Amino acid sequence: ILGFFVTTPEVTFDVWQGFFSGLCTKVFTVLALFALLIHAWIGIWQVLSDYVKPAFLRGSLQFLFAVLLLAYLVAGFLTVWGV
Repeated sequence: ILGFFVTTPEVTFDVWQGFFSGLCTKVFTVLALFALLIHAWIGIWQVLSDYVKPAFLRGSLQFLFAVLLLAYLVAGFLTVWGV
């Protein structure tokens, strides 16, 4: 993305949409989103494991965060592939 901004003199909506319409950009954006959400899941799991001792509450919060992160993945996927 940095290379895109460096080499593009003026970023308009059409230029930005053209950049994200490429297959490589879509694939790498979804992979970056997936990596970010995996990183978030590991962090949430670690914090909940360390600080939330009641098993039912910890399991419920982990389930809630898992559903939330899955919703973020679906929304990101639909956003990127909808261009």
